[in-house]
Amino acid sequence: MGIEEFVKKALEKGYSEKEVYDIFSKKGYSEKEINKAIENMNEKNPSKEKNYSEVSMLGRVGLLFSNPTSVFKSFKDGGIGKSLILFLIVSAIYLAAVYGLQAILSIGGGFGQMYGLMGMGYFFGFAGAIFILVFVSTFIYSGMSHLILKLMGGQGRYFDTYNVYTYSAIPAMLIAMLPIIGIIGFVYSIIIMIFGFKEYHNVSTGKAVTAAILPLLIFIGLFIALLFYVFFAFRIY
Repeated sequence: MGIEEFVKKALEKGYSEKEVYDIFSKKGYSEKEINKAIENMNEKNPSKEKNYSEVSMLGRVGLLFSNPTSVFKSFKDGGIGKSLILFLIVSAIYLAAVYGLQAILSIGGGFGQMYGLMGMGYFFGFAGAIFILVFVSTFIYSGMSHLILKLMGGQGRYFDTYNVYTYSAIPAMLIAMLPIIGIIGFVYSIIIMIFGFKEYHNVSTGKAVTAAILPLLIFIGLFIALLFYVFFAFRIY
C-alpha cells in the first residue's frame, strides 16, 4: 500500500493534515512525499480544506491576517527554511522602509550634500547591524520558548517552535510600519504565537502564553539591568 492510501485512510479517520504530516514524517517519509500525497487527496476531494503547504510566500502572509489559526492547523513545515526566508524578506522590507526613509531625508542636511551622504551610510550601516541582530534573535527567542515548552510537557520539535516564532513576528513588523498603531501589531503577533504553540506542542493556553511572553520579560529584565549597570559604571562622582 502506497503513502497515498495511508494518507487517505488517516484523513478519513478525521486526522488533520498537520497530524498526518507528523505521523508520516516520523515514519521516515519526506516533506515532499507527504505534501504530494495530501495534495493528490485534495484534488480527488475538492470539498476538503486546501493544503496550505503549497501556498506562496505572499499567500502565507495573507493567511497570517485573514485566517491566522489555519497557518498552524493546515500545514507544517519540515524545517525552518520557508519561515526563515519569509521572515528575512519581511525584515529587510521593514528596515528598508524605516531606515531608508531616514537616509533619504538626511541628504541635503545642515552640512550639505556630504553630510547627507554620510548620514545615508550611517543609517544603512545601522540597519545592516539591526538586520543581523534580528536574525540572531530569532534563534535565541525561539530557543528559550522551546525550552520552556519542553519543561511544561510540550510535544513539538525545535523547528516547530522556530517556525511559530518567525511566522508570528511577521505581522508585527508589517503593522509597525504604520504610525501610531504599531503596538497593535505586537499584541497581534503574540496572540498568533500562542495559537501556534498550542497547536504544535499540544499544550494548554496558559502554558502557551507562558512560552510566548516569558522570554520577552527576560529580555526586558536583562535590558533594564544593563541600563543600570551602564549608569552606575559611568556616572561621575
